[in-house]
Amino acid sequence: MLDKQTFTSVFDKNAQAYHKYRPKCPVHILDRLRLVADLTSESSILEIGCGTGQLTLDLAKWQHPIVAIEKGAQLAALAKVNARPYPKVQVITADFEEWVDEDQKFDLAVACQSFHWIQADLGIQKVHHHLSSKGKFVLIWHLDTSQNTPFWQQTSPIYQSFFPRKSSHQPLTSQADKFQRLLADSKLFGEVQRYEYPWEITYNRAEYIGLLSTFSLQGSLPPLVKQEFFQQISSLIEKSGGSVTRYQNSVMLVVEKAVA
Repeated sequence: MLDKQTFTSVFDKNAQAYHKYRPKCPVHILDRLRLVADLTSESSILEIGCGTGQLTLDLAKWQHPIVAIEKGAQLAALAKVNARPYPKVQVITADFEEWVDEDQKFDLAVACQSFHWIQADLGIQKVHHHLSSKGKFVLIWHLDTSQNTPFWQQTSPIYQSFFPRKSSHQPLTSQADKFQRLLADSKLFGEVQRYEYPWEITYNRAEYIGLLSTFSLQGSLPPLVKQEFFQQISSLIEKSGGSVTRYQNSVMLVVEKAVA
């Protein structure tokens, strides 16, 4: 069974590929985020699990001070390089669960594709602590909805061969639903708003293999086994016309800090 530390190590070792191949938030997600955040010129932002800074760079264009927390040392190092043009961005290499700064308060806390790696109750309480009065907490996940496509069905036997045992890690769909329930039941925040946005992205063969290299299960394979897995997927892509379209549904949960 692969633990959280192993998964984090996979992401960290593939920081360059992560930044190159992982899709960024679509523009309509960013537009909705900015609208619901309702920030003023004095507002500040906390980003939890910033990775290589993909979302950070989009947030930085809003010209607010940002503290971005990232546990992976190589991911954080790349995020710092990417954020150099934005002096208001501070990237901190730390596990959010262990990060200590009792004084800082933020008007927006946002986590994209990351909060499911954090112990839920502790994470929610910590976000609440670091939010200013009526501050917003936003969680974003990009959920793959390609399961009924011919390519997905053709790759299923390959995955079953290389991953005969399912990981104990919950799929992102269940994670998004889980955190929606937890936030709805929490007295720390108000009513949960949920937004969903379908979109799609097409990869050529090299791009798709690069994307797969950033995923936790595939990245954790032994080198020779991983090479064979990628070769089989690559051959299937060539037989399928040389490209793969992945269909996504982005889920965004928004809550406001409850008034004490």
